[in-house]
Amino acid sequence: MLSHVPGAKYAAGILGERLLGFGFAQRRRRLMAQSAETLGNRIRTGPFAGMQITDGPDAFGLMRLLGTYEPELHSVIEELLAGAAYDIVVNIGCAEGFYSVGLALRLLKAHVYAFDIDEKRQRLCLLNARQNGVDNRVTVAGRCTCRNLASLLTPGKRALVFLDCEGAEKDLLQPDLAPGLLQADIVVECHDFLDKSITPTILERFSGSHEMTRIDERMHEWPDLPEIRGMNGIDKAAAMFEARTALMHWLILKKTPVN
Repeated sequence: MLSHVPGAKYAAGILGERLLGFGFAQRRRRLMAQSAETLGNRIRTGPFAGMQITDGPDAFGLMRLLGTYEPELHSVIEELLAGAAYDIVVNIGCAEGFYSVGLALRLLKAHVYAFDIDEKRQRLCLLNARQNGVDNRVTVAGRCTCRNLASLLTPGKRALVFLDCEGAEKDLLQPDLAPGLLQADIVVECHDFLDKSITPTILERFSGSHEMTRIDERMHEWPDLPEIRGMNGIDKAAAMFEARTALMHWLILKKTPVN
C-alpha cells in the first residue's frame, strides 16, 4: 500500500521561488562564499550537522551548508537510521557526497558505495570523504548498472539504496536483474517530468515486498539561523532556491518485515 505525504498548498510558493530564482546565480555565489567563510564549510543543521563539505558551483551549496537542502527527507533519514543497522549504502548520483559522506558519518559500521557519471563530482566526493575521515569506508565509482547492484546487494547484508540519477531510476530499480533490491530499503527521487511511467513502474515492482510512501516537494521555510536572520528578503529567497526543473517527489520503500 502506498501512503502519501503531500506538500499542501506549496505549488504557488515553489513557482514563485522558480521565477524569482532565475536571476540569482551571482547572488547565490556571493552568499555561498560569505556563509562558507562564516561556517568554515561545516553544515549547520539537519541530519548531517557538523559535516565538512566542499561543494561545486551549483545552486545547492548554500542550502547544504545551512542544512536546509531537501528538508523533506530529514525525518525520513532519521527514521531509517534509527530503525536499521545498515551494512552497506549504495548512493547513485552521489554528486559531491552530501548523502554518501553524511551517511558514512552516521552509520559507523557501514560501507558506502558512491556512484556518479561526472568525474569532477567523483573527485569532490572523494575530497569530502577524506576531509571528514571516512574515505576508508566510501568507495567512489562512475556509472552504476544493475550488475553493480546485483553484486553489492548480497544476502545477509542490510542495505540502504539512495538514488538521485536524473531519470535512470527506472532502469536501475529492476529486482529481476538485481534481486537484492527486494531486501533493501530504498529512497529514490523520481523524475517523472522526464518519463511519466517512472513512479507507477517502481510502485508496481515493489508493491509485494515494501511499505511505500510518496513525499512531495514542499515550499521551504526560512530557518531561524543567524546566517539567515540578517538577510533581506531577496537574499533569503536566493539562499533557499533549489533551481529544480519541476515539482519533485520521492518514494520511500521500506522492506516489509517478515512475520
